[in-house]
Amino acid sequence: MFTRIQAVLCSLMLCLPACADAVPLPAVPELQRRMAAAPIEVEVVEPQPVAAGERPHVVYLGYPVAKVLRLILGAGWKTAGASVEFRALDGYVSHVPVERFDRYPAYLVFAKKDTREFRLDNLVPHGQGVSLAPYYLVWDNIRHPELLKEGDTYWPYQVHEIALLPAAGVAGEMSPDALDLEKYCLSCHRVNGRGSSKVPQDLALQTKALGEARFLAWVLAPTSVKPDTGMPAIAGGMAEADRRALAGRLFRYLNALPRQ
Repeated sequence: MFTRIQAVLCSLMLCLPACADAVPLPAVPELQRRMAAAPIEVEVVEPQPVAAGERPHVVYLGYPVAKVLRLILGAGWKTAGASVEFRALDGYVSHVPVERFDRYPAYLVFAKKDTREFRLDNLVPHGQGVSLAPYYLVWDNIRHPELLKEGDTYWPYQVHEIALLPAAGVAGEMSPDALDLEKYCLSCHRVNGRGSSKVPQDLALQTKALGEARFLAWVLAPTSVKPDTGMPAIAGGMAEADRRALAGRLFRYLNALPRQ
């Protein structure tokens, strides 16, 4: 088991570039000019709860992200196995496998319909009136309600740069646990130098120091451990049993990783 995990980690560390070349997104007026089309209305269920158990429908304005990526990255952006990295102003990153764009309609939006406020409220401390600008990646979770289970995973906002990660990168030769780590944790955290710069501490080392009980409490209900934290609970849209199973798998995976 330990050998398999080591092999997976080596694949993750060696195949992925530490920092792919990023392409800045154009300002909204320039994007509209280059798209040569009016933005479309996109209605979604906002994955960030504004009150306990309440997720409102919101209508945004934007463009199908596949068309934007073709415009910015070129016709070859949809390489099998590749991922698109969306970079936010605060250091958050989201690695989205290109195959996902074939399964689910996604949009890069830049405004809300009938209001000048392009902001977000959520239940995280200090989460009121958070700016979404310049761009917010949203998914059609009305026609695809299964996406509601993921919560806000793959919904980066304040997106200002994108990068294409090669086919041998995020989605290549990785175990389900490694993919879940990438999907749910490395948008903010780092492991052996891989991940976001938003939280500089190494997540594997933190996990080993915390122990299982404290780790599970932290990822399942962060504000119960630290009331003023900005960290959201993991996979808030999942059934509780599934969330706990996911958190347990991530703990075991992180706890077994060798230090690089």
